[in-house]
Amino acid sequence: MNYISLLNRGVTLSIDCMQYDTSRYAEFMIAENVQEKNCTYELETKNDKEVKGDCTISDDNVVSFLIPENVTASPGTYDGQLIIKNSASSSDRLGSFPFQIKVTEAPHQQDDPYEVALSEVRQATQECIDATEDLNDIKSAAQTATSSANSAASSANAAASKANTAVSTANAKIQEMEEIIDRFGDINPEDLVTPSELNALRTEVINLINGIKNGTTDVMIEVEGS
Repeated sequence: MNYISLLNRGVTLSIDCMQYDTSRYAEFMIAENVQEKNCTYELETKNDKEVKGDCTISDDNVVSFLIPENVTASPGTYDGQLIIKNSASSSDRLGSFPFQIKVTEAPHQQDDPYEVALSEVRQATQECIDATEDLNDIKSAAQTATSSANSAASSANAAASKANTAVSTANAKIQEMEEIIDRFGDINPEDLVTPSELNALRTEVINLINGIKNGTTDVMIEVEGS
């Protein structure tokens, strides 16, 4: 077990892992009581980038976190630090003295898992963009259906059917993107549709369809429960 003090500098601790590890944990016994505190980690990665994430605090005051794959992707020695706060939103901050993650090169080399994950995120993002466009079209169709005197019920039912399918697709893509992001800490490539943006539009469409279903307009339709 690695022992670390938040107040006193000691010997720099080293966590050894292998390149491409996906289930290697870093664990620290903290000298000071950190129960009921918020703990995160900050790690450097290759090219002087940084990744952050949440830590788990056990009942016996052990802080641990899963070493993210974008750290284990490349052999080398990477500095890290624990950050303790009273709560996630508080402005107070107490940082540990640095420790190191030492990644040993694997005998067999493979594609950079971080780049592979980014490719997966970009693909999922494009699918989210497509789902977003579908939801926008459905929203417009539903709004048109509620104001049209001719065949309004038929049009609204068609829009609702499409909405049920699109919302299901959106749910799947949100889950897929969140799982990829969780594996690699704080991935946030520019110009990507985030799960929260897609989720907001999905909620807007559901509310619109529910408004029609619940009789707040003059069109009554059948929609799957949401």
